[in-house]
Amino acid sequence: MKHPIIALFDNDTAGLKEMKKLTSTTVPPNIKILKYPDITLAKKYPTVGPTGKKKMNINGLACSIEMYFGADVLTRNNELIPIQWKGFEEKEMKYQGEIADKNFVQETFRKKLIKAEVTEIDELNKLLKGIFNAYK
Repeated sequence: MKHPIIALFDNDTAGLKEMKKLTSTTVPPNIKILKYPDITLAKKYPTVGPTGKKKMNINGLACSIEMYFGADVLTRNNELIPIQWKGFEEKEMKYQGEIADKNFVQETFRKKLIKAEVTEIDELNKLLKGIFNAYK
């Protein structure tokens, strides 16, 4: 196949692990390998894990697509929904995290789209610009 192809990975431990596997092989020039971009929101994000509650940089550890939906979607009761640490990836020596209430975040984003109340999407715009500019 000669059509442009984008292999897009989450900006989390699991995504970066799989991306590393792909980048360690020879990939045809029509395939661009990208990850979701680092985002400011994730630099001091609340997390919950074995050491309790802590704000930390979750770029590269727990930024799945939901983290790009906007702070308004990630907020419940005036607080950001925390990242829950799920498991330790031994090869990467890093934890894998996930937004604590993924269903709530996804449903809130759907409602936001239906109501056409899309105002806070800076993170999503950054992701889309990376995709659209992959072949420039």
